[in-house]
This record gives sequence, C-alpha cells and structure tokens, in this order.
Amino acid sequence: MGVVVPLCCGVKRLCWVRLFQSVEEKEELELLCAQLKGDARMYRQRNKQTLRQLEEVIRERDKALASQAEQQEEARLLLQEKDQHRETVRQLTEQSDRLELLLLSSQGEELQLRTRLRRLTSNTHQGERSSEEEEEPAERAAKGESQVTFLYIYIIRDSTLSQHIYTDVDQWLLHQ
Repeated sequence: MGVVVPLCCGVKRLCWVRLFQSVEEKEELELLCAQLKGDARMYRQRNKQTLRQLEEVIRERDKALASQAEQQEEARLLLQEKDQHRETVRQLTEQSDRLELLLLSSQGEELQLRTRLRRLTSNTHQGERSSEEEEEPAERAAKGESQVTFLYIYIIRDSTLSQHIYTDVDQWLLHQ
C-alpha cells in the first residue's frame, strides 16, 4: 500500500500555500492601492489646476465685461456730446444766416443811401448848370445819374463767393 502521509502535513502545506497566496494578493493589493493613490493625487492636482485656470478665465471675463461697459458708457457720452455739437452748429448756422441777411440788407440800404446822395449831389450840380447844356446819357450813367438802378444780390452759403459778390458791389459803388 502506499505511504500514508499524516493529515496534519497536508493541512500545513495547504496553509502555507494559502499564506503565500494571501501575501501575494496583499502585495498586489498594496501595489494597486499605491497606484490608485498616485492617480488620485494626480487627478486632485489636475482638478486644482483646472480650477485655477477657470478662476483666471472668470477674472479675465469680468475684466473684459467691465471694460466693455466702460467703453459703451464712453461711447454714449461721446454720442451725446456729438449731438450737442451738432445742435450748436445748427444754431450757429442759423445765426450766421440771419446775420448774413442783416448784412446784405444793411449793404442794400447803404447802396440806396449812396445812390440817393449821388442823385441829390448830381441834382444840385444840375441846378447850377445852365438848362441849355445837355449831357449824353452815357456820361450821366458814368456819374451815377441813371433813372433806375437794380442790384440783385444772391445769398450764397459759400463764404468765398459771397465775399467776391461783396467786392463786386463795392467796386460797382466806386464807379457810380
């Protein structure tokens, strides 16, 4: 018959096998635990870094929004100022037009007064002349003795052209 191995040796051997398996399992589990702890640390660091970046993005966004609001307020104020300047320009243009009309009216009155003065002066001179002397019509026109004188003055917004017209009127008056 065969060799009979005592039962306690088989159990011991089984216990030792199981003990080695448990030690191996424990080492594998410890290694896995260390890896998981390292992964967890890495994920925490990534998470913290992501949160820092998110906070930075939020700060930049808030700064950009504040800057945009500031620029919109500045643009609003500039548009208001522009509207005020436009209104001022409109008022000054109206005032300039009124003053131009007044100036032209005054120049017309001055022209009428000069013409009247010349007529009176020429009439006085005519009274001194003998009734036998008759002057040529061209000579009378050169001296300003024409019967009716018309002068049309057009109001022109271009100041250089208006000035040219005024100069022509002054020259006309000098030749009368």
